[in-house]
Amino acid sequence: SLKLQFLYFIVFKKKIFRRLLLSGTRHFTQPMSSSRFENAEGMLSQIRAVIPEVPLEEHAEALTVDEWTPFHKNFKTEGSVLTRCLFLKDKKKQLFLLVTLAETKTDLKVFSKAVGAKEPRFAAEDVLLEKLAVKKGSVNPFSIINDTDKSVKLCFEEAMLKSEKKLCFHPMENSKTVIISGSELEEFMKKNSVEYQSVDLTVKAEDAAAAPAKKKEKKPAPKKEKKENENKKGVSKEGVQVGKEEDFSKWYQQVITKAELKNKKGVSKEGVQVGKEEDFSKWYQQVITKAELIEFYDVSGCYILRPNAFNIWKQIQRYFDDAITDMGVEPCYFPMFVTQDALEKEESHVEGFSAEVAWVTKSGGSDMEKPIAIRPTSETVMYPAFAKWIRSYRDLPLRLNQWCNVVRWEFSHPTPFIRTREFLWQEGHSAFQTQEEAKEEVYAILDLYASVYEDLLAVPVVKGTKTEKEKFAGGLYTTTVEAFVPTVGRSVQGATSHCLGDHFSKMFGIKYENEKCEKDQKVIQNSWGLTTRTIGVMIMVHGDDKGLVIPPRVAPTQVVLIATGMNKDVPKEKQQAIKDEITVIQKLLKKGGIRAVADLRDNVSNGAKFHHYELRGVPVRLEVGPRELENDEVRLCFRHSGEKRSVKLGDKENFHKSVQECLDEMQKGMLNKAREVVNERTEIVTEWKQFVPILNKKKVCLIPFCLDEDCETQIKKDSGDEAADESEVDERAPSMGAKSLCIPHEQPTQELGKKCFNPKCTKEAQKWVLFGRSY
Repeated sequence: SLKLQFLYFIVFKKKIFRRLLLSGTRHFTQPMSSSRFENAEGMLSQIRAVIPEVPLEEHAEALTVDEWTPFHKNFKTEGSVLTRCLFLKDKKKQLFLLVTLAETKTDLKVFSKAVGAKEPRFAAEDVLLEKLAVKKGSVNPFSIINDTDKSVKLCFEEAMLKSEKKLCFHPMENSKTVIISGSELEEFMKKNSVEYQSVDLTVKAEDAAAAPAKKKEKKPAPKKEKKENENKKGVSKEGVQVGKEEDFSKWYQQVITKAELKNKKGVSKEGVQVGKEEDFSKWYQQVITKAELIEFYDVSGCYILRPNAFNIWKQIQRYFDDAITDMGVEPCYFPMFVTQDALEKEESHVEGFSAEVAWVTKSGGSDMEKPIAIRPTSETVMYPAFAKWIRSYRDLPLRLNQWCNVVRWEFSHPTPFIRTREFLWQEGHSAFQTQEEAKEEVYAILDLYASVYEDLLAVPVVKGTKTEKEKFAGGLYTTTVEAFVPTVGRSVQGATSHCLGDHFSKMFGIKYENEKCEKDQKVIQNSWGLTTRTIGVMIMVHGDDKGLVIPPRVAPTQVVLIATGMNKDVPKEKQQAIKDEITVIQKLLKKGGIRAVADLRDNVSNGAKFHHYELRGVPVRLEVGPRELENDEVRLCFRHSGEKRSVKLGDKENFHKSVQECLDEMQKGMLNKAREVVNERTEIVTEWKQFVPILNKKKVCLIPFCLDEDCETQIKKDSGDEAADESEVDERAPSMGAKSLCIPHEQPTQELGKKCFNPKCTKEAQKWVLFGRSY
């Protein structure tokens, strides 16, 4: 059998693309000083040229020092310490790369005094990418060699260089760590002709004396008072209002909401340890792992989808596949490999994906005669077959869809579900006789994508058309649904439906004879795709500090049934009667089409059960205890709102209808709540001075725009520069330039005005365009 060996992929440059393809060589040689190293393989080759035996450790991604620390404990190389790299910009627009020991508490005032900086703060991510070609979370001292115009000043902490321990750094990717000494680090800089400054970051005694710390006055501890708990009279409103034995469910909810959770002390290790607003990136990583959606894999950017995640994907698949089947789309499957001849046929299409293409170059131990690409998308895989199958107008329309995986070997930092190197999706490809037929399908699919987000995932989206700058490579036009994540103020491209025109028909010779016996007629083609990114968007929009919040229509388990009040005072006969009642209700719910699970474990406390299902986002918890059994009712607890409701069982055969109504109500409520937030965070902006301040409030902007590509590039650059100047010292802040998200199909009623929004542009405005920061 073939043993496929993935070599690191190639960054194709437009002018030398064909030469690289035909050469068959897939290895970087040591470049001239003007080259840039944008991935780990290229940078490692530079490091090993100076330090041949440099130790390399591979692990899951580590965005922060806190995430890096657990992996560091398991490194094979002993006696090393972690480091921290800060990319800074000051009021004079000077750029600095400060490298310190991770344990050093950096005082930027001391640093400023040492290097002559004025109020340095974290620089924008766009500037980081432009200057050092590295993403936030992977910054390292080696990336300084990418600073070809020598505009970044490199500064090393003096104590770090003198440390007897080895130093850990990420070589462009935070899933890898190299371990070198301070002297080896200095040797690397010397060999690459990089100047640096050694900085003493210790606070001097005179500085400490000049700014003595303010002593906090100790407040006397409040006196403890004994109070009667009968009926909770006299209990502070901040305390628990109900006894544990009196109403366990209510007691549990009050304990976890009223308890002081600052720094998350006392929170179960199985739960989410950080708040969503406190540190969104860390919160997201914890939710997807602790809720058992994702398991990290030893290939960076690739992840294991656990059953909880894949079952959500299955719900999306069923909904979408049923809909396109009704539209007349047929299923198929094409191979994942594409020849380089086919891949390079459509130049603009290839150029759009060139940096993401992964290649197979070996079979066993032998080099292959020609490398084979792993599909980044399947236009070039499928269309040679289209040319064979389509000969006459009778063969049209041809409408196919496949569910498969694709590989896009992106250099940028991967985010599970949102941006990964391998992901699952559906991709539809169709061919028509006329532009009108193709347009009808493009918009029908777009409406279906909007329905997946809004009707299934309860996530509001904006339907629109991409600008020329942002459209699909090689396409005629691209339509999109754009979602919004309020916590970070960023948009996410949810799904796209493209009209390709006759471009690919020309390239691949897809021609037919029409009804008038006219030969060589070119077909009009579409392509459209929806990915597992849907799951990530759902998590980001609805999740909270307790974990997942899953809309009922995609929840693998919609209702979990739990017996409550099963203490030692309840006779065993009654306990068994409660369990029997739960079993009957579960069967009735499943018979009515509701995905219900009964958790009747005796060796797990109810508190642990509640926490388990809240973390995993189960929409409804159904409780049955002695009181409910006596009153012929159940207690429903809703995950999204915390509301509790008693519901009569009544006619048990129809009880599932009452539960279904509650699920539908919850689904609608989640969508309405999310839509209200999006509406509040969308503003019409007509003056540049309003633009960045509104973006910094985590909003998106509708602006009058000329649709010119150069103007769009200018807006992104200028807004990024301005955001960097105004940003606070917070490395988690989304301080990056704004890009066009889409031209909304539903345009504002406000008059457009004549001039383009960009003060540097003299053209007339053509449309209201949605701009914002995005993933």
